[in-house]
Amino acid sequence: MTQIAELDRQIDEKKRQLESVHGRDTEIYTRIVGYYRSLKNWNKGKKEEFKERRTYEVERSLADAPVPQVLHAVAAEANPTPVAENGSPEGASTFIFFYRNTCPNCPAMKLALSAAPIDGSHVDVDSDEGFELARRYEILSTPHVVFLSDADEEVWRSGDPIQVRGVFTAEELAG
Repeated sequence: MTQIAELDRQIDEKKRQLESVHGRDTEIYTRIVGYYRSLKNWNKGKKEEFKERRTYEVERSLADAPVPQVLHAVAAEANPTPVAENGSPEGASTFIFFYRNTCPNCPAMKLALSAAPIDGSHVDVDSDEGFELARRYEILSTPHVVFLSDADEEVWRSGDPIQVRGVFTAEELAG
């Protein structure tokens, strides 16, 4: 057998082998209620919630923009909440920030709230009083912030630090 014929035979053999390749199912791990877990182990309700999740991609034109502009643009797309002239959610005069000391995303939310043009309170949900307040506001995960009006009515809420940071105007963020 010539060398070329031998190579052709080996190539044909490899092609046949490739046609019968069967891989394994890919296991997806994602964050659920503060920790990572395999999607196949989630209950039916959490699987439905996972299907409804949306991901956001920053436009290429924003890739080189300063961080405040990027955050503002992403939040404007993701968050239809009207923003008042002072840069806070329209009608909000205060906020309640629900956190846990062990929460990996709570420091980012605290930083986002530092740009808020209004004052608010920080509530540790691991304390008895904090847990009761979180239960009253139906807070199921941390971090979470609830913006309130002068009449203590809820105006807006979010658990996403980027979304909260983006609510404030670009001028507030740059300052």
